[in-house]
Amino acid sequence: MNNSLSELVKSKNQIHQLANDFGLDYYEMIYEIVPSDIMYALSSYGMPYRFSHWSFGKKFDRQQKMRKLGLMKIYELVFNTNPCYAYLLEDNSLLENKLIIAHVLAHSDFFKNNFTFQSTDKHMIHIMKRHAEIIQEYEKEYGEEIVEKTLDAALSIEEHIPILETLIKDSPHMDDWQRNIFKIVKLEIQYFFPQIRTKIINEGWATYWHTRIMRELNIDAKEILDYTKMHAGVVKANPTSLNPYLLGYKMFQRIEELYGIEKLFEVRSECHDVSFIRQYFDEAVAERCNMYLYDSDYHDGTITTMDAEKIKNQLLKDLVNGGFPYIEASFEEDGFHLYHAYEGRPLDVSQCEKVLHLLEPFIQQPVFLHTKNAIFQDIVYTLEKESFEFSFNQKFTASITDDNQFNHTFFN
Repeated sequence: MNNSLSELVKSKNQIHQLANDFGLDYYEMIYEIVPSDIMYALSSYGMPYRFSHWSFGKKFDRQQKMRKLGLMKIYELVFNTNPCYAYLLEDNSLLENKLIIAHVLAHSDFFKNNFTFQSTDKHMIHIMKRHAEIIQEYEKEYGEEIVEKTLDAALSIEEHIPILETLIKDSPHMDDWQRNIFKIVKLEIQYFFPQIRTKIINEGWATYWHTRIMRELNIDAKEILDYTKMHAGVVKANPTSLNPYLLGYKMFQRIEELYGIEKLFEVRSECHDVSFIRQYFDEAVAERCNMYLYDSDYHDGTITTMDAEKIKNQLLKDLVNGGFPYIEASFEEDGFHLYHAYEGRPLDVSQCEKVLHLLEPFIQQPVFLHTKNAIFQDIVYTLEKESFEFSFNQKFTASITDDNQFNHTFFN
């Protein structure tokens, strides 16, 4: 073991002891040090093993370009597994890795104790590896093109589990292997969905604890200055978008002020982002995060309000169902019906059309999309196949109703 790795392991042991002293309850940790191309591949695929799809490659290419332009850097990744795997970038400094280990320990504690993760399979790495093998077998048996088209269709609605479930259960136009691909996509998004629902509270929890732990570490004056700069970068406010690290961190600080540190562990276990914001976002948090609403129609980003209650309501609208529209689906006598639970935000109809084009081979019936417009009038969009061309007709109702191989180092 070289000196730098020996020093990292020593620091890791100190950080683990501090985390234990603070009461963090995390899974067994396995750390791997990997080069940047592996780190960005892990980020793009979401797991060490996963089936191949062009969308993951597209994400990888975009992230690599942004990295080369200096627009992003991924320092670490941590997965909701038992044991918990955390990946550290080989270019990280020792100080960066100290902060990262403290950060990912809190993530592991969150995965182990938050209620939304209790039903997730902690051996998902192995399950996803088997999924990848199954899809490779389908590609050999049925051809890469038809398998890719099936994946395109399933992934286009992966955030809409009710639609996936309806097609899996009731579609008369799926072969068994295609139905199994839809089941694979559904199982994997169900594993990822708790992370979507807890982005703010999870990152806030990890940021709060890396701050507490780093304060207790015996680091010299230069490291203190460097750490301060690093932490400031993590919680830096963005003028046009939400920084979940900042918001979650400030909210946990506020909860500690009001209720004490024991309350933090209760909140960590019992909340997702929506309940976290609904119960604990207040005027003090809004002020400390310098939050406001602005009019995106104006190029100068005119601020429309700094009222905490209005900001809170907007956050809740953005976070319900992970930020995705909630749509139920059913096969009925006259066709395939989609029912959108309208909550004040209209659907992107052009995007719906593209998605339904991908799903058409598994529906092969007229489609009726039920939603509302901005003034809550009922609308039904109809889609029928005409020479493989698709068009929407808008109808208003009269009533208004309310396996990469790579060299790496790991330690535990």
